Amino acid sequence: MADVTVDEMLASLRRIGGDEVLLRISHQPDSAIVNIVNSWPGDFHASYAHRLGFEANSSFDEMVREYLAENRAV
Repeated sequence: MADVTVDEMLASLRRIGGDEVLLRISHQPDSAIVNIVNSWPGDFHASYAHRLGFEANSSFDEMVREYLAENRAV
């Protein structure tokens, strides 16, 4: 899956969950989260994971649907 912007993530959530889902999202900076994200590498390759048999999602929509399917019973 290629890089996904926040706007693309929000559009995906709207497509799958409808407008009401977006009402649950607030845009408030959290310094703890910013520090975590800033510690991640800027250029990440998953070739080792692919060699182990892991497959990347083809789209953010697929990732959201997979999450919902796995967590509906929770």
